[in-house]
Amino acid sequence: MLLHERPRPKKAFFESQECGLVSRDGKHLYFMGIIDTLTGYGKIKVAENVLKSVIYDSQTISCVPPQQYSTRFYNFMCDTVFKI
Repeated sequence: MLLHERPRPKKAFFESQECGLVSRDGKHLYFMGIIDTLTGYGKIKVAENVLKSVIYDSQTISCVPPQQYSTRFYNFMCDTVFKI
């Protein structure tokens, strides 16, 4: 049966789960956004990265170059959210 042929639920998935994704074991509810993927990595973000790298441990800062961010996000999704 094709997706468009299936009967529609009374509520959309995101409405029935309080806009979140339920973990496989049903104990956790995850919320995700796309704001980080819409933020450009320009001069201000480079400066933020440099400044935070001097002040904090480089493993704990959130503002990192796109390739590093991509790798970190992918690993988090595989290891924590989907456990691939």
